[in-house]
Amino acid sequence: MTMLEKYNNSLHEIPAPGGAGCHAALLGIANYGVMAGLTDGQLLNDMRASIPQGTRKVPDSEIMKAIDRARMDFQPFDTAQGYVPRKVPVKTKPPERVKPEYLRHLIGKGLGQTEADFWEASPIRLYNEPAQDARLLMETLYRPDDMLFIGERYDTGVRACSDWIEHINRHGTKNLPHIIPNPVTGEQHPDKSGKPSFRCDNAIKNFRYTIVEFDNLSREDQLAFWAAIPLPIVALIDSGGKSIHGWIAVDNICNADQWEQYIENELYKQMLIPLGVDPQCRNEARLSRLPGHYRGEKGKWQRLLYLNPKSESKAFV
Repeated sequence: MTMLEKYNNSLHEIPAPGGAGCHAALLGIANYGVMAGLTDGQLLNDMRASIPQGTRKVPDSEIMKAIDRARMDFQPFDTAQGYVPRKVPVKTKPPERVKPEYLRHLIGKGLGQTEADFWEASPIRLYNEPAQDARLLMETLYRPDDMLFIGERYDTGVRACSDWIEHINRHGTKNLPHIIPNPVTGEQHPDKSGKPSFRCDNAIKNFRYTIVEFDNLSREDQLAFWAAIPLPIVALIDSGGKSIHGWIAVDNICNADQWEQYIENELYKQMLIPLGVDPQCRNEARLSRLPGHYRGEKGKWQRLLYLNPKSESKAFV
C-alpha cells in the first residue's frame, strides 16, 4: 500500500473529537500526507473536512500543529520560518559564464513542445477553468499563514494566504493581477529609498522562488526553452501577454546576502542574463503575474501551464 493510499484510508478512520483519540490520530495522518508529498494546504483541507462531529470543535491551529510536527520529523522544517533552506554548498571557484549560443541549443532541443505538453507533464493536475488557478497555486505552494502581497503594481496591502484564498473565493481576482512569489513578513521595512514598505526586498521573509522571463523571444521559443532548461521549475504562468513567467525553486537561500551571491551574481549574471533573460527579474521581491486573473486590456487570462511543488533540476526533453 502506498503512502497516499494509507493517507486516504486514515482520513476515513479519524475518531470523533472529545476523548476518543482524534488529537493523536491527526499526527499519524499528517505523517502519511507529508511522506506522500502533499502540500500543507491540501493536508489542512482534507483533515478539516474528514474530522467527524464530536463533543468539541477541532481548530485549524491544532491541525497545523500536527502538520508542522510531521514535517519536523520527515524533512527540515521550522514552525516559525517555514521550510528551512538546505545548506548552501561551499564552492571552491566561481561558476563559468554561460555562452549566449547555449540559448539556441536549448531552443533547438525543446522545439515543438506545446502548452498541452506542459499540462500533461504537470505533477499537479491543472483546472480547465483558468479562474481557479490562483487558488490552486496558493493551496499548492504556500502555508495558510504565509503572508503574501497580491494586487496592483502600486498597492501596498498584504494578507495571510488563507485570507487571500477566502477573498478570491468570494470576489474573484479583479484588481489582483500581480503576486510576489516570496512570502513577506507582514511588517514594514525600509525600501531602497528608505521609505517604509510592506513589499520591498527587505520585507521578504522566506526566500523560495526567483522569477525568469523573456521580453525578446517568441512564444514558441519560450516554450522550447522551458522544456529544455535544467532548472527546478515550480510553476510556469502564461502572463496573458507576450511572456511566460517561470518560477524557479531557490530553497538553498537563507538571507539577503546569499540571495545576492547565489541568485543575482551567479544564477543571473553567469547563466540567465547571457541567455537573454530579463535582468530586472533578479530581485527577491519581484512581481509576477497571478494566474487566474483576467487581463481586460488584452482580452486574455493569466493561466497556469505547469505546477510542481517538489521540482528538481531537470529538463522535460
